[in-house]
Amino acid sequence: MTEPTGWNKNTVYALSLYKYVAENAGLWPLDNRKTLRVSIVTIMHIVTLIVIIKDWIIKGNCGSITEMVDAFALFTLSLMNLIKIILSRRHQTKITSIFHSAVQDWVDTENQKDVRIMIHHAYVGRIVCIVQMIGAYLAVVPMILMHFPSSFETYDSNNDTIIVRSVPVGPKCWLPSDISFTTYLGYYSLICVQLFLLANMFLGVDVFAFGLAMHLCGQFQVLNRSLGEFDGGEPVFEQKIKVSKFARRHYSLLQLADDFEVAFNM
Repeated sequence: MTEPTGWNKNTVYALSLYKYVAENAGLWPLDNRKTLRVSIVTIMHIVTLIVIIKDWIIKGNCGSITEMVDAFALFTLSLMNLIKIILSRRHQTKITSIFHSAVQDWVDTENQKDVRIMIHHAYVGRIVCIVQMIGAYLAVVPMILMHFPSSFETYDSNNDTIIVRSVPVGPKCWLPSDISFTTYLGYYSLICVQLFLLANMFLGVDVFAFGLAMHLCGQFQVLNRSLGEFDGGEPVFEQKIKVSKFARRHYSLLQLADDFEVAFNM
């Protein structure tokens, strides 16, 4: 499918919000650096999985139950996000086709009744996106604030003094006690970045898919409204033109719906 001719204010309202949540997953079709973004995020997820597996094997269950559950949750989310990245990249062509179709719909639609239908569906998509992403980020912030960078002395099983440092997620005992404070801050910062990436990607892919789905729903409603134009009062030739136009649009929307199902059936 050819790229859309341009954006108007309604296009910006309906689609621009998803740019901030779709870029990190490499789903934003207009991002020229999406391959680089996906590569960086994928490497971070793989490193996270390797580190958790290594620490689990070497150091085992040395923390509290809550810390171990958090580590398992981090592992699971990283693995799920990695799968989402692979599947989304596999179906990037279909996702791009749906996105470009949505942009072109906003450019081509001039009937104000149709525009109001599309804006209503865009509004629902924006509300869901905002609520979901705020909820995701608010879940991460307390984890960081409750485990702000700090260190304290305690005793191990041999009654030797060791330094324990706070981390946002996972057992504290997995972090070596002999690392420098600068290295510790770097490690802490990477975990924080990873948590925000996890939150952004885990729900970002879903809200982007929901936004495209809402647009398709709006297009089917617009198509249904166009049935009212068949009043039977026009010449037969004009009626055939309207029926042909309706059939082509219906077929196009069915194809886009099939592409959507394949692309986001994760």
